[in-house]
Amino acid sequence: MVTLPNLPHESVRSDRTKPQIRRLSGGGAPPVFDFEPLDHVDLGTSLGILDLERAAKISGARFSILTGKGARLETGAD
Repeated sequence: MVTLPNLPHESVRSDRTKPQIRRLSGGGAPPVFDFEPLDHVDLGTSLGILDLERAAKISGARFSILTGKGARLETGAD
């Protein structure tokens, strides 16, 4: 059982195929940036606070390891 992956149910859609149900931002219009926004995975990996490769080796899939300042941010340490 330890080697079996943690697979999502077949009814679960990927993040890229989920329809938008509602937008909760104040004015209703999406924000406009003067840069290309990154998703949380790309941002965390580029900042060195998220290690998905190591997490996949340990757990199999769909988990993350916070490292360095990311771990400190999670624990509230100075």
